[in-house]
Amino acid sequence: MKLPTYLFWLKSRSLLSLSLGLISVISTISPVFSAPNRNLDREETCDILVAGGGLAGAATAYEGLRAGRTVCMTEITDWVGGQISSQGTSALDERETQRSLLFYPRGYLELRRRIKEHYGRLNPGGCWVSYSCFMPYDGNKILFEVLQDAAKTGNGKLKWFPNTVIKELEITPAVAGNAVGGQQIKSAIAISHKPAPNTPPINTETLSKTIEDAYRYENSARFNKTIIRFIPKPRQTPPNPPLPRGGNATSSPPLVRGEKATSSPPLVRGEKATSSPPLVRGDKATSSPPLVRGEKATSSPPLVRGDKATSSPPLQGGDKATSSPPLQGGDKATSSPPLQGGDKATSSPPLQGGARGGADWYVVDATETGELIGLADVPYRLGIDPRSPLEPSSGSPTGDAYCTQGFTYTFAMEATKEPQQQQQPSFYQQYAPYYSYELQRLASFPLVFSYRQIRSMKPDEPRPADPKQFPIYPGDISMQNWTWGNDYRPGSSLDNLIYSRAQLAANGQLQPGGWMGGLRTETLRRGEENAKGFFYWLVAGTTDSQLGNGVKKPYPNNRFLSGLDSPMGTVHGLSKYPYMREGRRIIGRPSLSQPQGFTVWEVDMSRTNFKDSFYRQNLSAEDYRNLWLNLGGLNAPALAVGSQSVENTKSRSRATIYPDAVGIGHYAIDFHPCMTNSPPEAPGNTEREGTRKGQGQAYPFQIPLRAMIPQKIDNMLVAGKSIAVSHTAAAAYRVHSFEWSAGAAAGITAAFSLENGIIPYELVDELPSREPNLEVLQLRLQQNANPIAFPGTSIFNSSWQNWK
Repeated sequence: MKLPTYLFWLKSRSLLSLSLGLISVISTISPVFSAPNRNLDREETCDILVAGGGLAGAATAYEGLRAGRTVCMTEITDWVGGQISSQGTSALDERETQRSLLFYPRGYLELRRRIKEHYGRLNPGGCWVSYSCFMPYDGNKILFEVLQDAAKTGNGKLKWFPNTVIKELEITPAVAGNAVGGQQIKSAIAISHKPAPNTPPINTETLSKTIEDAYRYENSARFNKTIIRFIPKPRQTPPNPPLPRGGNATSSPPLVRGEKATSSPPLVRGEKATSSPPLVRGDKATSSPPLVRGEKATSSPPLVRGDKATSSPPLQGGDKATSSPPLQGGDKATSSPPLQGGDKATSSPPLQGGARGGADWYVVDATETGELIGLADVPYRLGIDPRSPLEPSSGSPTGDAYCTQGFTYTFAMEATKEPQQQQQPSFYQQYAPYYSYELQRLASFPLVFSYRQIRSMKPDEPRPADPKQFPIYPGDISMQNWTWGNDYRPGSSLDNLIYSRAQLAANGQLQPGGWMGGLRTETLRRGEENAKGFFYWLVAGTTDSQLGNGVKKPYPNNRFLSGLDSPMGTVHGLSKYPYMREGRRIIGRPSLSQPQGFTVWEVDMSRTNFKDSFYRQNLSAEDYRNLWLNLGGLNAPALAVGSQSVENTKSRSRATIYPDAVGIGHYAIDFHPCMTNSPPEAPGNTEREGTRKGQGQAYPFQIPLRAMIPQKIDNMLVAGKSIAVSHTAAAAYRVHSFEWSAGAAAGITAAFSLENGIIPYELVDELPSREPNLEVLQLRLQQNANPIAFPGTSIFNSSWQNWK
């Protein structure tokens, strides 16, 4: 490949995945807003409207409140916390190195601290999958107190709307000539429900029996409804007056807190001003220092995707040579301590208001399935992406929108002194062919019970090294979340849980007033039955679908916990909402490097050995070479000009470094894949072939702001699992601390944008050119103890293999 050809490839590399059959069509007409068929009951004003009270939504609210904002938060259940409460997965998924450093956003650390304070220990359950397993009802209580205190600290106001769903969005018309933005959400209509007189309390029935009623305007025999219209809070003061926009590399950058205006570039935090440009962290000054933000790499070799401009500069996210790496998240700002109260960078200069003049409010989709994404009809992906040089381990050459990760209704069970009378559910035989310990090394009831144990009666008693030998005492409580147990894993158009855009259009949910949550109710019901059947299998079953006969034995000394005072807080005993591993995922806005829309791909964070024969056999010669141009890092220029072969090209041993990083995460690429046949519980069914190919370890990764900005709508941000990531990347971008980091970034970005009259896209729209306003936002994130990069992040740091 000659140099001109290579540079052309850099600019258009995402054309490699043109066959994105999973992309929703970009509608040229805004979703039609329909007035409710009954009068509004009330109107609520907010600075930030957060849809979804899970960890991402709670983190958004936390930072919005700390910034002094009025935050409205809706949630379909009556608990805040998502994974740690209403979904029942109250076992924090954390990686060893990140946990040992306690390198997390400040709000997540506060949550961990309060869990420990509440119980007197961080792991009251004594589980072995995590360092912290606790009761879901305590997760709700503790997190709500964290939010209340955040409001007091920042002088913000939290408006909490439990048992509430968003029904409609009023969106301004499309702007002529602007195919990817320019629209705004003007208002949102929500429906809040409560029990009708003389009916049982909330959480008596399972979700499948109430969800459709929850989305209807009319009162029913079961629920009374309140129709709420959310609108922007009236502006009391205008945004900060604008300065001329500093996208020009020669103009003066915004001042870092406490600095005096000079002609020098901004100082890296903690460094002293010198005549030399700032050093990349961990590197020594040489005669060819890293480029200062905005300089051109005149004598450098071709830039390679994924890295920053240095003396041998690969590109950030496929773009041109940009800037020195962002400040390292988590390093203590000795000269600029974290801000108190409203957490505003008061000494920073005011920013450019932007061509559009900013927005009056921001709407954040923090739902578990990307619900507002579907309702607003912005472009998104669902399920498996097509195999390409960016997603080389994909289980499908063409993609599959119906094969998403399995969802799980969790439940709690308590060990008893005496055997319990176990009643076989009427539907048990339908699901029994599915259940299994999965692997011989996991074939142990004590191992499964203690895996996510959330209460231990003897927490200080020493245990054997092998979980198979762990003692179980009466009163011990376990939460169950097992792949070949209560996971429900549909994978066809007949039973998929999250409707695709085509399915939504076919069943009328994209029509005015037609939105019903975007989920298949029948699949929810089957997931509920599957979970209840799994409990019976654990205590009374004798079959094993994967290991055969003679492995599974009954364990009748256990009871299923149910009731409003049970760990799940439901009369039926299942979690209030299923644990969702994957939902709709937005496609970010097009750019020079990704004209099909910004996405974090498998190659951006996976540690997979891509020299495996699978990749050469399943990619064309050109695609295989392009794969290694993506992976080569500092070695890619030699490959590009033909002085080095693919076989001799070493992969970079780190994740992509993003110039617009606003958060961090780290977890393994962990799949709970769909099943081959429908229904999932069919006898002899298997996991979809090839869906686990990409499973394995990931490098510590960043959350780019571009992944949180949808197309079409300028005052909408996306947090949590629905950001712009591929199917493989989503398998790691989904755990507790990641959700918090993404939500914190959304909250601070929304508050920052309101203060300065600038829309989030204007912070990144000139990348790879310098974005001074983005730098101020990143500085604020770090001053508020929300890391945007792991310690030592640098294109020259190749020690990430040691991170566990």
